[in-house]
Amino acid sequence: MAKVKYTLIVSARAQRDLRKLTRRNARLAKALDACLGSLESDPRPQGVEKLTGHAGTLKYDPRTGALLKQAWQVDLWRVRVEGNCRLVYAILDDLVLIIVTRVGDRKEVYENIGDVDL
Repeated sequence: MAKVKYTLIVSARAQRDLRKLTRRNARLAKALDACLGSLESDPRPQGVEKLTGHAGTLKYDPRTGALLKQAWQVDLWRVRVEGNCRLVYAILDDLVLIIVTRVGDRKEVYENIGDVDL
């Protein structure tokens, strides 16, 4: 049976985080690129942890960008990329979709992660 390939969406906040982190660190940029690429085929790789106490709220339909009538509660996951760098994301198995919400140092990445904005 063939593995399903997930669609990966990187939120605007995560894009800013990525630019800031990779500006001066080529090794981290390469590790993040490899991690993001591998998530498409395996959204729950070895070492991934489901975040407890941090449920995400999705207010927009990721397929159309339209405002949802009722927000969806989604579980957030995190994976260690390199050193203290963490990648936080939501997995929507029904839509075969991954939304990366934050990327950053483990001390800061968990702040304000409740809303999953596109």
